[in-house]
Formats: sequence, structure tokens, C-alpha cells
Amino acid sequence: MSLDISEEAVRFLRLRGQRLYLPDHKDDATVAGVIHGLGGLQAQASEAAALGVRVRSRGLTAADVERARLEERTIVRTWSMRGTLHLVHVEHLPGLLSVFGELYVSRGRRRLAELGLDHQACERSMTVIREALAAHGPLTRIGLAQRLVEAGIEVAKKSQAPVHLVRRACLLGIACEVAPIDGKDAYALLHDWLAPDSRVDRDKSLAELAHRYLKAYGPATARDFAAWSGLPMADVRVGWNALSDGLVEVNAGGRSASMLEGGLEDPRVVPSDARQVRLLPAFDTYLLGYQDRRLAVAAEHDRRVLPGGGVLRPTVISSGRAIGTWSMRRSGKLRVAQIQPFEPLDPALEQGLRTEMKDIGRFQARPLRFELPV
Repeated sequence: MSLDISEEAVRFLRLRGQRLYLPDHKDDATVAGVIHGLGGLQAQASEAAALGVRVRSRGLTAADVERARLEERTIVRTWSMRGTLHLVHVEHLPGLLSVFGELYVSRGRRRLAELGLDHQACERSMTVIREALAAHGPLTRIGLAQRLVEAGIEVAKKSQAPVHLVRRACLLGIACEVAPIDGKDAYALLHDWLAPDSRVDRDKSLAELAHRYLKAYGPATARDFAAWSGLPMADVRVGWNALSDGLVEVNAGGRSASMLEGGLEDPRVVPSDARQVRLLPAFDTYLLGYQDRRLAVAAEHDRRVLPGGGVLRPTVISSGRAIGTWSMRRSGKLRVAQIQPFEPLDPALEQGLRTEMKDIGRFQARPLRFELPV
């Protein structure tokens, strides 16, 4: 089955799938529910990850995000898609480890070798980390580095070796991040903290990952899935092909993509209230979820959103299109939010931005002043 739809409809379907279109009614989603529906939220910057939850919910707070992670333990921050840190739902963790664990352990060997850690040293390090966390955990990276040095493994505390070894331990399902100690990231044994089921089938997990991806990001292509996940195409095909009987092909602007059957009664219909303004944080998954971002970011604005060096700036979107970037800075006890629009803003958009900025202040429970360019 193939269906012709507009590019506007594709953007709306993606906004809807990623909870960036929220109709004006009560939304009772929990933090865990938001993360579950997205399949994960990039989280190398904790504040940005929390703001990614805010923009996809109503009434939640930054404190709720920390509560879900550290008290309720319904979400966890760990390395997964693209080998980067994400907030993921604990129900998905066993499958994610089966899909990404050995893959990124293998891809990380060269860097560890550059840091002076050969295969034998890495294996010994995993044993030391496991035993140290069992006896003394939770521990910070510095604490783990000290245990490694005591065990005769050459690890400089201020080098990058400790973080790469901790990453390896998390990918192997040995450790996971827990509550900070004196403001420093800390880790415990995964099975002490979450006790996840480790008996999972990798091919089944690939299919489940592809299904979660299309549910949130569709319409999309297999290469979009590869870009979002970081998986090699052989793995992408295993997951994608498992869904083939339940996919609908759509054509928009000369480009073909797939979506799950039953997503909407008529995916060509775009609601009249879909022109909502949203302030996306840095590294937001709406812009990281596709190989081709042209539907969301016009070519002439691409370098303003993605200037290079792995940076993806906080972005203003309206109707799913980037219309500017934004930033926050401190001014005494206040934080000041500034908008850098690509073109002059009309009054309706300005009001939407003010509403979003007010909500950021509410979410973070910190004073926030809003500035537009004159």
C-alpha cells in the first residue's frame, strides 16, 4: 500500500509521534511514559534531556525527571543509540544492551588501546569494576579509577581512560549510573540497582527497536533508522524487515518513507491547531532522528542549527520547521533566554514563544527573563 501525502503532513505525523504536538487538553503523561514512547532521549547534557521531557509534556518538572531516575527507577541514563548517553525506560534496557552492548564495546576497543589498555587489561578492568561496586559501590569514576590502580591497572585518574572503562562496563550490563556523589557521576552494579531481565533475543530486540522508532519517528526510512540508532545496515535490515507486513509506504515531495499501519485514520489530514511553537533543547531527538533533516531545517539555515563539531543548538520550531535558535545565559541571579529567529516573527509566534519561555521557568522552578531581538 502506498499513499501520497504532503510534506506538511509528514512533519505533523512526526510531531505527533514524538509528543511535540499536544492538543489543548489535559495531558497526564509521566516522565517514564514520555521516555517509553520516544524510545529514548539523548542525555549527554542532563539539563537538555530534562528540557526534552518538558517540551513533550504538560505539568511535569525537572524534579520529576530526577525522581523518575533516582527514586522511582523507571528510567536510567546509559549509553545506547549511536553509542551516546540517553535516558531510556528500564523495560527497554535489556533489549538495548543486547542490541548495542557488544557493538559499541567492539567499536570502543581502538580508543581504549590508544589509552594504553589492551584486551587483557580491559577484561581485568571489568572484573575489578564489578568487584569494587559489589564491595564498595556506589562509586564515582575517580573512585573506580583508584580501585583499578590498586589492582595494578595503569589508569590515570585525569585521563579519559576511566570514562571509557565505565562506558564499557555499562554497555556490558555490569554497571549503571545512579545518584551523584558530591556532584560527581556515580555508578552501582546494574543488577543491584534495577535487576533487569537479561534473557533477551537480539533479533527480536532489533525488531522491537525498529517498531518503537517508527511509532515515534515515522514516516521514516531504513536509513533514517540507521542514522538514529547508529546500527550497521545489516542490523537495520533485520529489524526493518521484521515489520514489513505492517508498514504503509508514503510519498511526499518525491521522497518515499514508511510508517506503521493504523497510525491515523487519514494521515493526510493536518489539524488546524498544528502550528504550535516549541522550544527544543540542544541535541533534541526531533532533529537527530533522521539522516535527512531537510523537512525540518531548510538548507539555508542548516549551519545555524548544526554549526559543526558535533553541536546541535537549541532550536525554535513552528509546524515542525526550524524558525530560529535560542540560548540561555546568566545575568546575576536571573537567567536570560534569547531568541535568534531566522526571519522576523509575527505576533502570534511571539506569543507562543512567551508561553514556552514561561513554561521553562515553571519546569525548572527558576526565574527566567525572555528577550527577543529588537
